[in-house]
Amino acid sequence: MATIVTSSLESSIKNWWISLLMGVLFLFAGFWVFRTPMESYLTLSIVFSAFILVTGIFEIVFALSNRNEMQSWGW
Repeated sequence: MATIVTSSLESSIKNWWISLLMGVLFLFAGFWVFRTPMESYLTLSIVFSAFILVTGIFEIVFALSNRNEMQSWGW
């Protein structure tokens, strides 16, 4: 059982760069928010919704690219 879990985890992290990219994007967004605290709530909601959209796209790409590598992939 442990071998199945570890092999699944090892193959599921083959696209580690996606998490790194998201971390850099979130750092950029955090610095931007601290630099411009007087911006309106509308601007913040647009920025956060864009990051959520990008994160969702990367999550879908990650899941689809690893579907053959992971056992019991699916709903």
